[in-house]
Amino acid sequence: MAVMEKLTKAEVYEAKDASFDKIKEIELESGGMYDMDHVGGILLDCKICGEKACNKASCKAQLNPKTGSVLMFGKTQVGKSSFIEFVKSYADPEYKIDNSRIGTGFRSKTEMPVEFVVKSNLPVYEVFDSSDTKIDIGTLSHKYMDPEDYMDALNDRKATLRPVPHNPGSLQHFVEITLLDTPGIEDTNGRDVEHAPKIIEAMARMKSFNLIIIIINCEDTPSVSHQLAFDYYSKVIHTFQGHHSNIVFLYTHADYEKCHYSNTEHLSVMELRHKVLSQLFRCQGSYSRDDVSKAMIELYPMYNIDLKERQRPITQCMRLTTLREILSQVVSMPPVALDASWSNLQRIEEIPHPDKLNKMHKKMILETTRAILEDREPCVDVPVMASKGSMTQEHNPNNTGKDGGVADQSICDLDDCADYLPDLMQPGSGDEDEDDHFAAPATT
Repeated sequence: MAVMEKLTKAEVYEAKDASFDKIKEIELESGGMYDMDHVGGILLDCKICGEKACNKASCKAQLNPKTGSVLMFGKTQVGKSSFIEFVKSYADPEYKIDNSRIGTGFRSKTEMPVEFVVKSNLPVYEVFDSSDTKIDIGTLSHKYMDPEDYMDALNDRKATLRPVPHNPGSLQHFVEITLLDTPGIEDTNGRDVEHAPKIIEAMARMKSFNLIIIIINCEDTPSVSHQLAFDYYSKVIHTFQGHHSNIVFLYTHADYEKCHYSNTEHLSVMELRHKVLSQLFRCQGSYSRDDVSKAMIELYPMYNIDLKERQRPITQCMRLTTLREILSQVVSMPPVALDASWSNLQRIEEIPHPDKLNKMHKKMILETTRAILEDREPCVDVPVMASKGSMTQEHNPNNTGKDGGVADQSICDLDDCADYLPDLMQPGSGDEDEDDHFAAPATT
């Protein structure tokens, strides 16, 4: 029970002249609401609002917030730092977006893993039309059957965004969330191998995560190296915590105008891409027929968000609602402890980084992805590097190629990957040195 529930205001003032032990007892019972002054006794100013002998529930809630931690992974320039800036802005409406933290072009601003702490009471926002009627953003797509009417509604300048007033009689729920931002995967300067141990060390220091957010630019088509990087970090995460149950996907650069229910082509592409990415984390390097079956894929939770700073009231409300849902999920999920023992860190270190893998491994990833999309079994078992914590080397006994390799070059020639991955998972990021063309092994 807090101190103010035990003592009257007069008794609290009298406590200033009490013994040191009594003052310390009051300080502990108050849950830290009052500062200790070893000369003058107890300071009666509340740490939160500054009032004398404060007993507000909101102040107590801020002193004992729910806590959580988040790990974020994503390609360079996918929007990780932008997401953090908008989380800060949501938590504190007075905060101004720091564009100096946001990378430009193909260059990432995050060189090292960085921790950020945000505190918030998770405010709820609503939006109203010009007649002061509340707009239900959850059913907006179905309310406006015509896509043009839907776009007009999204761009309505006369709509008004408002925070939902807090009921003074109810307890506010405050949260304190630590976000670990990581250097971008598939770094344009080729520093992925250099960044990996820094990310692993930062994860070990955090000790646990409530949520792991995989951030994807929904307009990007993941390249081969992008998929391999995710495959690598899925193994790192699994070795750290034993499962992937606390993963969610956040698709940035989402154009809300494209999300009308009638835009089936766009929605189906997003759905299938999410299936492939979910499978990549579920698979854990095992590429059997059961693993690549679409029926076996359990999808991870996903969110779409538009991180453009200038938005109309309705799209602002959509973004704020998404941020609230993500932060609420962080504190509602139990933390998952990481095994940061020396022996486990050794196992993680032995997981081969994709930049060090041979091209046969990359060919297998491409063939497996193609098999998923075509709902069939991969045509070959391609031999790959064998190591602890990674995929084991497999040989197809039916192959007559050298060392159990591919016997028929025409079967697995993936030189023209676009034929197999149209508009969905086409490899190639536009870089001239992108290794999305592989020569098949020599046959005998």
